[in-house]
Order: sequence, then structure tokens, then C-alpha cells
Amino acid sequence: MAAGDRIEHVIREIAARHGVGLTRDDPVLMLLTINEHLLAAGEEQQRKLLDAFKSEMEAIARRSGESARVQAEKALQAALETSREAMTATAQQCAAATSTGLQALVQTHAHQTAAHLRHVRQVALINLGGGLMTLVAALVLAWVAI
Repeated sequence: MAAGDRIEHVIREIAARHGVGLTRDDPVLMLLTINEHLLAAGEEQQRKLLDAFKSEMEAIARRSGESARVQAEKALQAALETSREAMTATAQQCAAATSTGLQALVQTHAHQTAAHLRHVRQVALINLGGGLMTLVAALVLAWVAI
């Protein structure tokens, strides 16, 4: 999936799940990019470590007899499992950090929206007062004209 399509997908999903509209220049999308880069870097590093470990284990297995090869395969499986667990833990940490950042950003926007709504309410009340004063003035003028 292209980066632009992925961002559009995230924007649509956030709008659908949370009712919050984002634009492509919204700072919250920086967290998506950072998270993707962190995951890619962690995955690449884990892959390199795993490949190096696998190569080393294969060399040992060739030099040793059949029992050593069986033991090396067991060790490789354990290393693969450990690597999977490490990748899962890293992904969970990144997800938690992203979630915390998003929560803070949503709270900030919620407070800003509440402030804007208070201002709109004040303006509406002022307009209502002005309208009432105009109505009273019109009634007084109508009464005086009669």
C-alpha cells in the first residue's frame, strides 16, 4: 500500500471510529509515520540479527554430527520464538506510545473545541440580547405610533 493510500486509510478509519476529521497535514499523522519507521527499523534490525544467528547456527551444524544439527535446530527455533516475542513486545510498546500520544492530542483538541463552543455560546447570547432589544424598541415605536 502506498504511503498516501495508507494515510488516507488511517484518516478515514479515525473519522469512522472516532468521529474526528483529520487532514493530511494534521500533526497526529506524524505519530503514524514515526510508528511505521520505528517498526520498520526494529523489524530490519531483528531480521539482521536473526540472519546472522541463523548463519552461525548453520555453520555449527555442518561441522557437528547429526545430534549437533538437531540441537542447533532446537536453538534456532528458540531464537525465532524469542525474536517473535521481542518483535511483538516492540510493536506493543510502539502501539502504547502512539495511543498515549493520540490521547493527549485528542484531549488537547477537545479542550480547544470546548473553548470555541463557549465563545460561540457567548456570541449567540449577545445576538439574542440584541434581537430582544430590537424587538422591544420596535414594540415601543409601534405603541408610540398608535
